Amino acid sequence: MVILGWLVNTRSLLIQLPSDKHQKWTNDISSLISQPRVNKKQMEVVIGHLEHTATIIPMLCHILSRICHALMRST
Repeated sequence: MVILGWLVNTRSLLIQLPSDKHQKWTNDISSLISQPRVNKKQMEVVIGHLEHTATIIPMLCHILSRICHALMRST
């Protein structure tokens, strides 16, 4: 069952990204890592992906807040 863009399997307690979203997010993160200088817009896109993931993994909020703080200091 797809709920808000996530594949949810309540029987086995799994939450997964659909394959198209997984591929897009992986490409965005890989391109961000491979660049020597990061574009602010690209960084905001990856932070947006991480915010969606933080709704599923609450401990990610701590890491995400540090990334956002570093982005604000860099501009």
